Amino acid sequence: MYSIDRTLKPKELRLMLKSPKNKQTVDELHYVKGKVLTINFGKINELTFSIPYKTEIRNRLVDNPHLKNIREKQFIKAVYGGITEWFLISKISKSSSDIDVMNVQCYGLGYQLWYRKIIDYMKTSINLFTVATDCLQGTGWKVGYINPEFNLKYREFDVSSKRRLEFIYEMAETFEAVPVFDSINKTVNFYKEEELSLYKGMHLTDNQYIESIDEEIDIDQVVTRLHIRGGDNLTINSVNPTGKQYIDDFSYLIYPYEEDEHGAVIKSSKYLSDELCSSLIRYNVYVTGRKHEFANLLQSKKDYQLLLTTNQNELSEFKIEYQTVLDSLSVVEKNTDEYKDLVYRKSFLETQITNTDEKVIAAQSNIGNIENLMNKLKNDLELSRFLSDELQDELYSNWIQEDEWTDENKIDPNDLYEAGIKRLSEINKPPINTKISIVNFFSMISEKHNWERFSVGDIVKVKYKTLDVDIKTTVTEMTIDIDNDSIDVTISNQKQNSTLSPIDAFKKALYTIGKVNTDYNRRKVDWKKNAQNFNLRNDRFPEKPNNPFLDFITPIKHVVNDNGTVNLQIQWNYKNYDSTKDNHDNIDGFFVFLYASNTGDKYTFGSKNAFESLITLEGSMRTYTFTNVVSNMFYSVAIQAYRAVDEDINSDGVLMSDLVYITDLPYLPSTSVDIKGRVNGVKLTSSDTPPANPSINDRWTDTSGLKNVDKSWNGTSWIKITPTNAQDIGAVDTKAYSTKVNEIENAFVSVSNTITNVDAALSGQINTINNKVAPPVRNNLSLQNSWRYRDGYNYTRPSYTRDSLGIVRLYGLLEGGSTGSFISTLPSGFRPPAHHTYVARTGGNSGKCAEIVVYSSGEIKVESFEGWLSLDGIQFQV
Repeated sequence: MYSIDRTLKPKELRLMLKSPKNKQTVDELHYVKGKVLTINFGKINELTFSIPYKTEIRNRLVDNPHLKNIREKQFIKAVYGGITEWFLISKISKSSSDIDVMNVQCYGLGYQLWYRKIIDYMKTSINLFTVATDCLQGTGWKVGYINPEFNLKYREFDVSSKRRLEFIYEMAETFEAVPVFDSINKTVNFYKEEELSLYKGMHLTDNQYIESIDEEIDIDQVVTRLHIRGGDNLTINSVNPTGKQYIDDFSYLIYPYEEDEHGAVIKSSKYLSDELCSSLIRYNVYVTGRKHEFANLLQSKKDYQLLLTTNQNELSEFKIEYQTVLDSLSVVEKNTDEYKDLVYRKSFLETQITNTDEKVIAAQSNIGNIENLMNKLKNDLELSRFLSDELQDELYSNWIQEDEWTDENKIDPNDLYEAGIKRLSEINKPPINTKISIVNFFSMISEKHNWERFSVGDIVKVKYKTLDVDIKTTVTEMTIDIDNDSIDVTISNQKQNSTLSPIDAFKKALYTIGKVNTDYNRRKVDWKKNAQNFNLRNDRFPEKPNNPFLDFITPIKHVVNDNGTVNLQIQWNYKNYDSTKDNHDNIDGFFVFLYASNTGDKYTFGSKNAFESLITLEGSMRTYTFTNVVSNMFYSVAIQAYRAVDEDINSDGVLMSDLVYITDLPYLPSTSVDIKGRVNGVKLTSSDTPPANPSINDRWTDTSGLKNVDKSWNGTSWIKITPTNAQDIGAVDTKAYSTKVNEIENAFVSVSNTITNVDAALSGQINTINNKVAPPVRNNLSLQNSWRYRDGYNYTRPSYTRDSLGIVRLYGLLEGGSTGSFISTLPSGFRPPAHHTYVARTGGNSGKCAEIVVYSSGEIKVESFEGWLSLDGIQFQV
């Protein structure tokens, strides 16, 4: 990234025209005007300038000598503030107004990739190093530094035709990386944003540096309702507590609305009426409180669907065998032993068919009942039920702003739902684009202490009192107008410079619906999608594949790379079907699993699927290499043989062996990161003596003293980066400011005490905002009809509460009653305004749910249950 060496005097932008053949200098461009350098964060930089047709040389107006040399596709070597970058001339135009000029448009040398295309590229389970290497192959560019964490993520790409520069941007977005183009070494580097975006203490204010500021807040771009789809038209209906294929988020519009404990409005929204804000918050609280019911129903439905599939498969097998017996009876001679066996088998199969058919019908009935309960729940959770006609008109007419979002890589509804929530949180606030014009302090000797504190990618604070602008954000674009001595800074999608207190964060949590807890449902893997069918001839083999085996002394090892990463190599063995002729050895391929951790604790695959990498390999392979992974992390690796089969053989479309772990404990390649050579053109050295033959910007950690000191080479000497005394950062003797220091220390103590008090308040039994109301009193339910507390399990006793928002909650575990009986009757003031039906957990077989009705009269009735019954989670607003 761009930074300016403090020891250098301000210089003009120096431009040299270079031949693309050998990079030899063709001309040094002295007689040019309008030099503008645009530096972009994560994209190619730009350079523009104009060449007058006439210029003054030695007091004579003559033809500009540069015109005869310059043309498209030549190189420009630009040097500014000790930083060198190569550009490619992409466009030349001519214009005439006050003077006749030739306008030259240049892009960073990485623009060469714009002219190259990648065609028919399709790969699965590849990391960033692999896809970037494939993209740059044959272009003259190569992969430079990649943050090793990106090589632990594996993605899928399917490109029919795309310019390679666009593909670089796409892969960077996919891996959430920031690409940096090194035009000197012709490498593309990929960083995590936090590696580049640092806050160095730079402030821009209306009293310092800022000449003008424009801020645009585009409320039209706010998305409050996001329709979500995944791969193969997957939707979130099944996991969304509202049952919709979309999710809503009105939090930006509601903020900073606030009520006191009595429901009186303290703060109002800038956009929504107080009545609408209050209704939306109560709706969110209500839905959040009942989301566990949806999760229980969903799990029960999945259990019954699995049972139904099993029974249907058994029924199909019984019917096939039954038909075979009937066919045999028609040809076998009567009164023989074989005939009698067939008759007995026929009778047995008829009984099995009848019993299994009843199981199928029962499972279908249970699924239907659960779907009815889910539909009831969805009806209860309809937003319109909480809004009057006037409020519906206010919300639906003005503030339902919809968009669609698709992630083809998501094949599990839980993953899709959570990714959709994250996506909506990113776009439910308006884009805020701020353009700031500041003085070019790079040309001021007096400001050289700030040169290294301000560059593209850096985090800066901007405060402009008149326009009420107070932000802390990342500089995404910086345009330096050399001739006019000004800098234009572009900031996009920044956040307001305010940190929410713990209490304010709690308040704001009420603005959205809490997401469904999907931990109950382990992430499933779409085996059919991952299991590539390399051998169609074994699709009818029902035998479970044999396990891979390890007959190597070191089944896992590593090779150290110069960039501090390692290549992790694993190897295994497997029996050859051509030799054994055993169907158990006839496979299509292998699944290889990788999990990285900062600890050496033993890991069980499947417990954190979202953080595991899955690679699919062809069956002839016996080794695999994970390239460019972090050297000082612990790796768990396992392998599994698989065979792709027809779905009537296995409903997942694949049969798998047991999972075989490469090592018992995670493998640690190294306890440190050893970087050799250059990273993004900079050599990093740590030693007690200065490195030999350094280049500009090389970094050296001087270990010769009591403390390590970081230094940078400016071309003539090593300059300290790490401050070791007050003078290094422009400070003076602290004794002169002892009084001020004492004041700061006292203020710090006061703030610490305040934080301690807040922490203590939050740690107590807080039930309402601002700690103004005591926790709601818990009242014991008066049980009826033989219902009693299920003692001996340390569960909550049957009870109820009501909080300051008027939310009544039920608790406790019961047993002893019967279906259709009343459990208890709630007193006046604790009753719902209308009847409510709830789904609750109950005992008995897996997948069972209880149905409970709370009537407006306060009576609590059990419509169905089995064994025991839990009231936890039942809540309503009075």
